[in-house]
This record gives sequence, C-alpha cells and structure tokens, in this order.
Amino acid sequence: MVKKFKGFDNLEITDLLIAYRKAKSDIFWEKNISAVERFVNFERDFELNIRNLFEVLRHGDVEKILSYCTDNNFFINYPKSIDFECQDEEFKDFYSISSPAKEFDRKLKNCKITISSRIIGNFTVQAHILSALWINFIGHKYDEKLSKNSYGSRLNRISLENGCCINETKYNLEKNTSFQPYFLPYKEWQNNGLNSIEKSLEAKKNVMVFSLDLKGYYHNIDAKIISNDNFNSDIGVELDDSEKKFNLIICNLIDRWGDDVTEYYKLKFNFDLKAGLPIGLTCSKIISNIVLKILDDKIEGNLKPISYGRYVDDIFIVVDNKDFLNKKDFLRFFANKIGIDDIKNINDILGKYKTKTELKVQDKKIKTFFLNGRNARNFIKNIKQELREISSEHRLMPNAQDLILTEDNTIKKTNFDIKSTSSLELLSKTRSELSLQLSYIEGLMRDLPKEEWTQEKVKFYDFILEEVTVPCVLFNYYKYLERILNIAVSLGDFDFVYCMYKKIKKNLMNLLVSKNFAVNLNSQDIIGDINFNKYIDEIIISIKMVVFDSLIKSFGEKVVNRNFLNICNFIFGFEFNPIDFGEKVKLVILSDLANVPLKLYNRKIDKLSQPNGILVDYIEKYNLNLIMDVGSTSLSKNLTYARKDLKVISEQVDIYPFLFPTRPLNSLDISDLFNDKLYGGKISNIDRFYLWKKYVQVVSGEFYISEVELTNISQDLDESYFKIVDDVEKKYENKLVAIGTEEKKSIKVAITNFETKEEEWSYSADNKSKLTFERYERFKNLIDQVLTLKDKPDYVIFPELSIPLEWLNTLIHKMSKSKISFIAGTEYEHNGNEIYSSAYMFLHDTSFGCSSWQLIKQPKLLPAVGEDKDLQSKYGKTWKAFKDFNKPVYIHNGFCFGVMICSELQNSRARVAFQGQIDGLFILSWNRDIETFGDLIKSAALDVHSYVILVNNRKYGDSRVRVPSKNSWMRDLARLRGGDNDYVVSVSLKYNDLRDFQSRAKRWPSDSDKFKPTPEGFEISPLRRITPSQ
Repeated sequence: MVKKFKGFDNLEITDLLIAYRKAKSDIFWEKNISAVERFVNFERDFELNIRNLFEVLRHGDVEKILSYCTDNNFFINYPKSIDFECQDEEFKDFYSISSPAKEFDRKLKNCKITISSRIIGNFTVQAHILSALWINFIGHKYDEKLSKNSYGSRLNRISLENGCCINETKYNLEKNTSFQPYFLPYKEWQNNGLNSIEKSLEAKKNVMVFSLDLKGYYHNIDAKIISNDNFNSDIGVELDDSEKKFNLIICNLIDRWGDDVTEYYKLKFNFDLKAGLPIGLTCSKIISNIVLKILDDKIEGNLKPISYGRYVDDIFIVVDNKDFLNKKDFLRFFANKIGIDDIKNINDILGKYKTKTELKVQDKKIKTFFLNGRNARNFIKNIKQELREISSEHRLMPNAQDLILTEDNTIKKTNFDIKSTSSLELLSKTRSELSLQLSYIEGLMRDLPKEEWTQEKVKFYDFILEEVTVPCVLFNYYKYLERILNIAVSLGDFDFVYCMYKKIKKNLMNLLVSKNFAVNLNSQDIIGDINFNKYIDEIIISIKMVVFDSLIKSFGEKVVNRNFLNICNFIFGFEFNPIDFGEKVKLVILSDLANVPLKLYNRKIDKLSQPNGILVDYIEKYNLNLIMDVGSTSLSKNLTYARKDLKVISEQVDIYPFLFPTRPLNSLDISDLFNDKLYGGKISNIDRFYLWKKYVQVVSGEFYISEVELTNISQDLDESYFKIVDDVEKKYENKLVAIGTEEKKSIKVAITNFETKEEEWSYSADNKSKLTFERYERFKNLIDQVLTLKDKPDYVIFPELSIPLEWLNTLIHKMSKSKISFIAGTEYEHNGNEIYSSAYMFLHDTSFGCSSWQLIKQPKLLPAVGEDKDLQSKYGKTWKAFKDFNKPVYIHNGFCFGVMICSELQNSRARVAFQGQIDGLFILSWNRDIETFGDLIKSAALDVHSYVILVNNRKYGDSRVRVPSKNSWMRDLARLRGGDNDYVVSVSLKYNDLRDFQSRAKRWPSDSDKFKPTPEGFEISPLRRITPSQ
C-alpha cells in the first residue's frame, strides 16, 4: 500500500526496489528514449548499485544525488518533422503526384525547408528510480487532484469499476507500471467528445466545438511550480517539510538537466535553448498535467461546457452556441470565462505563482466548428464511423495480401500538400495505417516461417527503402523506425538494415544542398549562424541509437558472423566484439528487456538463482514468496503458446526478471503454467479462487496485495458462490470448475466449419507443424468472420486438431480484444515418444471486478482406434496415460457445460455422468463416420438432455447444434456440411428455458412443452435448478 514520505533518513531499501520495478517497466514502454543497455548494465551488479543509491539518498546530499542522475550522454536529438514553405509562385501552386523521393527532391531545391526536432532526456537508471520514487510517495497526490476530464498520462489506480481513471481510488503501487496505457484513455477522450456532440445535435441543439493545443508545451514548463506553496494550496495538495524537500530535489534535477542542455547548445549554436521538462523522465508527466489543473478548474467551473476533455495539452470543448457571430466572438467569450483578456495571454492564469512557465497557444491549431442540423449530425457520424473502421481493422487478423496495397494506403497520402487544412488529422490517420501495416508484418513473422511469405517481405522492404527513408517521411514516422528495424533484425536480414541506414544517412546529408535551411528545436526557431552539418550529425546519432537498440533487443540466439560485424562497423564506426555482444544480447533477453517477452521464449535454464541480501527482505515484506514458485515453474515448463522459434539457453537465471519484469505473467499465463494445480486434483473452487488471485496479484500487481482487502472483496463478490459450488460437487462424480459469477439466461455460440488436411495431421503427428501461407489465410479469414459477426458470440468452437499450438497465442490475442471465449482442439503435443491432443478453453472472467482470462487444458484421454494404429505404426508414438482424470463440469458465468473430444463420446458412462449437471455438451471432432456419429449426437441430446454442440473437420462436415426438442424441425438449430470454403455460424442457446423444463417436479408431458421428457432417473443439479414457470 502507498506510504507517506517521512524524509530520506527514514527511507527503506524496499522503497527503492518498488521504485526500480516501476522505473524499469515505465522506461521500457517509453519508446522515445534508449535505455535498455543502461538497465542491463545496472542489473549486472544490481545489489551494489541499489545499495549505493540508497546510501546517497539516506544522507540527503543534494549535489551527490544529482551527480548520480546524469552523465555525459544526457540527451537525444529526436526528429519531429520537416516542413516546406514555397514562396515562388511557380512552385507554390504546383502539385504533383509522384514518389515521395521525387516530390521531396523538387521541394528541397525550390522551397524553404524547416527541420524540427526535440530534445529527449537520456538519464541514468538512478534518475529513473528517483523519479519513480517521487511518484510513489508524492506524485500520486498530484494525479489524484486532476479532473476526470484529464485523460493523458494518468497513473494506474486500483478500481473495481470499468473506466480509465477513477481518482477516488488508490494509486496501484504493486502494478509494475506507473501509468495507464496510452491507447485506451486517448480513445475515450475522442469518443466522449464526439458522443457529446452527437447527443446534443440529436437534441436539436446548436453547438460550438473548440479545440486547441499549446506550443512547445513541455519545453516551456518550469518544474519549480510544484515547489510553490500557493500553487499547491490552490490545487489542494498538502505537503510537509520532508515532502517539500523531495519536490525541491526533483526540481533541481530537472533544472540541472535543462541548464546542461542550454549550455551545450549555447556553445554549439550560440543559441539560448529553453529545455523545460525533460521528455523521458516519468515525473515530467505528472508535472505537465498538474500545471493545467488551474485551467481545467476554470473551464469546468466558469464555462460549464457540455463536454470538456484534455489529453495533456490537447484541449477539446463542446459548448452551447450562444449566437456567437464568428470565431473571434467565441474566443473573446472563452477568454473572459477563464479570467484573461485574450486567448494569447493564456499564461496569465498562472501569473500569481511567479513561475517561468510560458503557456503559448498555437494560433494555427485553434479550431472552431459551428454545428447544427442534419448535415452536422452526418458529419459527426462519418467521423465516428471512420474511427470505428480503424479500430476494427486493428482487431482483425494480419492479411499478407494487403501488403501489396501498403504504398497506396499509407505513405502516398502524405504528398506534402502545403495547403492541406487537415494535415494533422491526415498524419494521425496515416500513422495509424502504417502501424496497422507493421502489425500485419509482425503477425506474419510470428506465425509463419519466413520462407512462406518471402515475396511479401521483399515488397515490404522495397517499400521501406523507397519511401520511408525519404527524410520528411522518416521524420513523420520516426517512432516506427525501431519496429521496422526489429522486423529485419529478428529475421536476420542485416543487409536490409545496412541498406536502410546507408540510404537514410545519404538522404539526410542531401538536405545540406538546400539554400534555404532552418532549424526548429524544442518549438524554438534557432536564429543565427548554424552549423547544419553538426545538427544533421546529431540526428544521425539518434538513428544509430535506434539501430543499436533494435540489434540488442531483437538479435536473439543468432550467430554473430563476419557479415554482421562488417555492417556494425560501417554503422557505428567500430567493430563489435562478438563475445561481448552475444553476452549482452542474452542479458537483454534474461532481463526481460528484449523485443519479445522472456515468458514467450523457449527457455533451457538449469536453475533459478536464490535471492539474498536486500531481495530477501523485499520478498518477505511484500509477501512475494510465490514469485519463487512461479519462477521455478516457468523454468521447468514453458507456456503453451511460447514461441518455438525463440530459444534462450543458460545455466542459471537471476530472480530479477520475475521480481522486476517489463511484461509480467498475467492471469492467463498463471492459469496456463499452473493448469494441473489449479484445475486438476482435488482443489476446491474457493481455494482455486484464492490461489489464482494471489498468484496474479503477487506476480503482476493487477489487484490488491493486502490480504484483508482481498478477503473483503472476495466475500462480497464470490466466496459464497464458490462455497455453494463446492458443496454441490460432493454429490457428483465429476469435478466442478467454476469461473466467473455473471449470470445469463442464454448465450451465443459460433460453430466453425473449418478444414484440417491429412497432410497437416501427418506433420503434427511427426512433431512438426505444417504452417503454410494458404492455411494461415484460411485461419485468418475464419477469425475475421467470427470478429465481424453482427451479434458478438460468447463462445467460438474449433474442431479437434485444427489449431496449431504456434497460432494459439494469436487466437488468444484476437479473441481477448473482443472478449470472446473459445474452445479449440489443438494439434498434438509431444513428450519424447508420448503424444496426446487437448481441448483448450479460453474463458473470460470478471469474478474479481475486472476483465481477466483463464486458459484451461483438457486432454483427450484415449485415442480413437484408427488414430492409435496410425500413430504407433507410422510414427512410433504412444498415447500419454492420464490417470484418475474425470471430465469436469465447467460453470462459466453460470453456464454449465462439459467437453468431449471425438471418440470419447462413445463412452456412454462418461457421457451420462454429465446428466442433469450441464446445459451444453461441446464435442470437438475429426470423424469420417458421420452417420454413426450422428446417431450418437442424437442419443446424447436425449440421454444427457442438454444442448449438444458438435464441430467436425469440414472435410467430413456435419457440425451441428442438437437440442432435445419436442418438435422434430427444431432439433437441429444449425447443421453445417459441404462447401469449398471455411465459415462460421452463430447460434443462440436459450439454456434457461431448458432449466425451466427440467426443474419441474414431475416428468409428465404437456402439449406446450418445448422439449422431450427427461430420461428416467434424471436429477437436475441444484446449481441449475430454478423455480419452474407455469
């Protein structure tokens, strides 16, 4: 739980360990800065480095603290944009549609060119720990005072409610990251504004929409405002002397860094550069947000808008149109309401605090829209539809064919139209589309062998070299450079890395041919004589840092050869030591700082190092002993969906990646690693609930750590329910596995008609996977069909042996985004000469007040007779024995179901054991004898007396949903057979009607019955019994 800061002399070393956990993750996800190597080096002698910092902080020597926080490499010159201004009428009104390279060359020779970049802080690990420590003790107090209408850079808080930020709840100290992910709050900011406009227009109101952002916001903020007593008092933050001292140290750190930056550029360009808040230091996010709380309060209190939202310095306001005559009329009204005489003087709202902060409005970005009537409603609906389409595209599967369209869909939209009135919106949209294209490539790289998509890869590389290396395109899309390089490095295409870097450098040097060249740094025009060569050199150094980060994060277990060393020598100007580089790459992986999470590597590690010294105290104090169990288990057992193409081998791994992960094991990973422990044996449902939650909380910090709070919440939500299930379980042979506590009266099930070919089966039986482009396209198309169904299904069901284990993670990722559970038959798993197949259940769970997932594995107990013969005679494989395994009854959000795999349905005893306990029986099948199997399905629907959902290989067909219906024409709710393509059909199961019928005291029939009578001896489970309707 959050502690009060009582001075550095009362600091505990465990406080620094929590801060380190936060700092490591926060900076890993901060894509603007390069710090991977710093953290790897810090962990090489972790305990010594932490103890040294602890001693320095305990003594409170400000100068020594600051000396630990910066070094000679204290900043990065980060490219931002390249803009053109054509004065000559001959070129001003001339437009061409050509390649970006030719268009850029034309403008370079005939227009004024302004290169914009910003200074990014490059701090030591100690500085990042200090920043995280400040947030943990003090910064969270500032965040708590922010309005709910402030969306960007908000801290993670503990909440049982949905939504991005609820200020009344506690700061989540245990979660490994400090801040909420970027995308969800940004999307909420967009949607809330548009929804409020749409609602007002539908109410026939005339509305005024106003948006603005502030010029060079970060670079014009004076951090010392948080040390102003009047300011803290006005925003409601109370600090004692020790907290004020900590604030002052943070301010001094930022000022020291700013002074160093200013001094550097004074010497280099004879220019007084204003640095402001350093981008890349997490405390800057808190300070930048709280500075505008005064403005938030004035807008919300005085303007009383229909809607108000601020994402850092981007402001969006919707107000009633009070007959404003024009834009100037509204701006006068707005300025008056917030207490200033002119919008240009917005900085006056901070005047009383005598701060050096300068709030400057960007005149070009002040936009006003007067909206009313049908046309305005259509306008807003079109914008929302476009945003939905972009969001939907990100939900769908990668499509290799779409790579051919990349040139048309993305970069050609940035043809540098200097008259475009919507360039920012266009740029934002094209960035999203490029991100989507990169996701496609990353998906193909993850799911297919590279030889399966060689042509697509070549087209992608050609496109990057031809268009993205053009400076104006590169600057606009600079944040994607590392993703592009990660792809090439992961695939071992170092020649492409060489060509891309060489072309970028050449193109940047060509900028120097311009006769009219200007530089804008930190939103300040550099005036005077500038050595453009030195400026371009800084940009190239920034690019080299991105290349180096990509190499150490994505190289993996590849062999360092002479060609690679020659390329590195060309790029960096010195020759890599192959042994040192290989060791560094391994440390990056084992520190969970590589591009792919450590948890997804196939690990061959002999042992986990035992914690000692400071780590023992940390583990005991925060009840983290389970982490040792998790660490040991994850070394001996890889995740089911781990990447088979990625391996890391080491005699020993430190405990650090488990105590300080960047991408910790989540609820799904825990359920997979501890599948036998959580869902097998004799563990009760209430014990499983506590054990699973405790694992998740300790490892990922997703929920409360406090045992008292955990107990209270559990009792409120689930304890009584799970105890009831455990009491009922004693009456039955089958184990009951309860997940989730939502209650529904019906569900929607999507049944798939999906083909798995004989050749694909043979490869799987031989411990291989036939991962072809053609198969992937069919898989992709089927998933897209599921995701685009008009009514979202609760479950989607895949046949036996239909999903390669290599694609399970992709299926999980796509279904989780839409909160769709699935039951899938996966390809064979091998252990030496032993073999078996399974059904994987991926189930959505909200029983702890937030969205989480559990993955349950149910093995097929015995092979079919013909299957057993082929596996032994052709491949020398013996079916793995599963002793004392009774098929569970799964109770998922109240829906009770069982799962059987193909030939298991012939076991009448196992089938009838479900009688009275389940609403539905899912059968995953690969069956040629559909006539015999069809009879079994009909029989099962009657003797189990439940819905029976069968999915079979499309090659043989007859997938269906069977009901014990009284009327013959209603017994097959769906039946799929034949066709040349894979497809999916959604069916509603109104299982509450079935329960209602089965709950009657007598089996006596009635003309109005929907179902056939229950079989003799039928007894409904108390968990399913309801008061029958009349």
